Amino acid sequence: MSYEYDPDLEDLYSTLRGMKAAAPSIGAHDIASVRQRSSGIVDIYNAIPLAPGVERKSFTTKTPDGHDLELVWYAPERATTTPGPALLQIHGGGFIAFGVHDFHPALNNLVAASGVPMLCVDYRLAPENPYPVPLEDCYTALTWLRDHATELQIDPARIGVIGDSAGGGLAAGLALLARDRKFSPPLAKQVLMAPMLDDRIAEYDERLLPLLTFTYADKTSSWTAYVGRDAAGTELVPPYAAPGRESDLANLPSTYIDGGQLDVFMVEGMVYAKRLAVVGVSTEYHLYPGVPHSFNVFAPAAEVTKRAMENRIKAIQSF
Repeated sequence: MSYEYDPDLEDLYSTLRGMKAAAPSIGAHDIASVRQRSSGIVDIYNAIPLAPGVERKSFTTKTPDGHDLELVWYAPERATTTPGPALLQIHGGGFIAFGVHDFHPALNNLVAASGVPMLCVDYRLAPENPYPVPLEDCYTALTWLRDHATELQIDPARIGVIGDSAGGGLAAGLALLARDRKFSPPLAKQVLMAPMLDDRIAEYDERLLPLLTFTYADKTSSWTAYVGRDAAGTELVPPYAAPGRESDLANLPSTYIDGGQLDVFMVEGMVYAKRLAVVGVSTEYHLYPGVPHSFNVFAPAAEVTKRAMENRIKAIQSF
């Protein structure tokens, strides 16, 4: 039995397959080529029309090692001054690509649709800045968000984290770090979209090869850049880097996880959701058949994308 795209995506992905066939494949550890390819995805994001009614502000804070960390605040324009929820948003890119401004239209529209403000962190990228630098940058941003809750009109007891792909892995790692460091008030939510959680899980399936938008080589490049070639896949990788390795998932915040069936991260997302649920963490999980990684980017008008976005927005509004 072979895998197939959702019929609603077939025309778009026939074009994508043609593009992949015409371009040279990117091998493992080729960071420069991955970053060059990522620029094309940024073009797709930049073509998204901006929804009105969202304000955007940039801030800078110092990390413990003296780095100037940029934070971008997205908030719905509203008359109320009642403190509400907020999310720290952590972008994807395999730990090695993209920046805080590359997802501007998508984030703007997500805040407009959900009504929940988000602080987006421009964490430093691997391999130039491997673990734990990106995660510690995110912790600095989380602390800043809590400490500025009053001026941002948010409730510090209603702060959560959200991320997709590697950003979902960083969000999950941050939730573990916040729990273990006794971050107070504790996180109220984690929203993990197609998260990259475990360097050990490599469910290689040849049937997926022509359908993948994020490849097995991409996954290898990402993990080796983040934790080091000698460490990846070994017991040297700490759970804060690869949350799927954490033995104790109790006392984590209410969790939403989703993913596509045609995604190299499918299995680790399912496993993590099950492990959270069985230790009593309130857990919601969605698996979308016939779609690969970042399907919402490549097919924003597809019915499956609309369903996924509705579920994500409900999760964002749930705490």
